[in-house]
Amino acid sequence: MSENKLDLIFKAYDIRGIYGETLTPEIAFKIGFAYADFVDSEKIIIGHDGRISNKEMLNAVASGVMKKNKSILYVGTVPTDVVYSLSGMENLPGIVITASHNPKEWTGLKFCNKGATPIGVETGLLDIKDKVENLSKPIKDFLEESNKEQKELDESMKEAFRQRDERKKREQEKTESEKMQEELEPLPWCPM
Repeated sequence: MSENKLDLIFKAYDIRGIYGETLTPEIAFKIGFAYADFVDSEKIIIGHDGRISNKEMLNAVASGVMKKNKSILYVGTVPTDVVYSLSGMENLPGIVITASHNPKEWTGLKFCNKGATPIGVETGLLDIKDKVENLSKPIKDFLEESNKEQKELDESMKEAFRQRDERKKREQEKTESEKMQEELEPLPWCPM
């Protein structure tokens, strides 16, 4: 990976590039690894927008984070503010996979530290870039070692989606009368 490519994607307050060209899964993996090394937390929040490259970017970034032996709190497709709000409420660092207003073929990453403190060039983004530049191990070596972590992430995501679908199904199965019954409170003079 050339330094020039990193210079193209590392901006003042985030990372942005065209998916597969200037911002590849290999670079995203290394960024996830470097970010996990940079923050002082055992758990990292990750969310993303609705871009076409979300799955690949999520897998690459999360694999890098987990390769650094950190766990993931995956929050799904959410606005950037949700990750920042959760970071503040849970006092955890967070990553949002988004390229903001850029066209759909673009992707990117925004970072915050514990307490929703944004990470930019003056607060650690250059440190993360330096760590990425110094990762000399080829991605295939990292990925071969990470198959177990990737399977665990996939299972975790499947379980989260299964639980969400179950909640939706239970809500749909409730009849209108059941909903009304739940809302009714017995009157003090009328035993039920």
